[in-house]
Amino acid sequence: MLIVILLSVSLVCLLALFLNKKLLADLLARVAPAGPLPVRVKLPSKTSQPRPATDAPSDELTMEFDDLQWLLEKKKTELRLLAAEQSLKDENAVRLDAIEDTIDVIESRLLRLQHSLANVRQTVIQLDELTIINSRLQRELSQCKGQWQSALEDNGALREELDDVRDYAADLKQQRQQLHKQVSLLENLLGAGAASQTVRG
Repeated sequence: MLIVILLSVSLVCLLALFLNKKLLADLLARVAPAGPLPVRVKLPSKTSQPRPATDAPSDELTMEFDDLQWLLEKKKTELRLLAAEQSLKDENAVRLDAIEDTIDVIESRLLRLQHSLANVRQTVIQLDELTIINSRLQRELSQCKGQWQSALEDNGALREELDDVRDYAADLKQQRQQLHKQVSLLENLLGAGAASQTVRG
């Protein structure tokens, strides 16, 4: 009776393991790595050693129990192998996800670098244009400085001429004043001579 109960419990456990894969994976994760398959022990045949007829049902049950136990161990080993493969697949999937995340990060950085590079190129182009404009303005500034220097020299020469003209005008003014005095003196003399002639007449 005890053997029948044990067989029934073993079969129920085997069916539950097959029906619930997730539970099976969790259970196998807690189990030690699978070893070699158990060797099925064969009982000696009845012809080699005669036994009493009363032990025949017990021997059959024992053989059936051994067969079922061997099959259960075999299935457990297969399930451990499947769980190990599934664990390896899950680990590879996690690694692939991590690699994909890394690839996404690298692609995002590459896009930012390309954008920065485009900005740098645009800045370099603008810098070249500004350098050309600066060179042109420097030439124009040099020309303006030359013209300004020439204008300063012309202004100095004109100032000298103006000073000469002012000196000449001052001389003319002094000569005019002297002439005006001489004319006034002559007029006075002429007026005095005419008055004396009038008195004599």
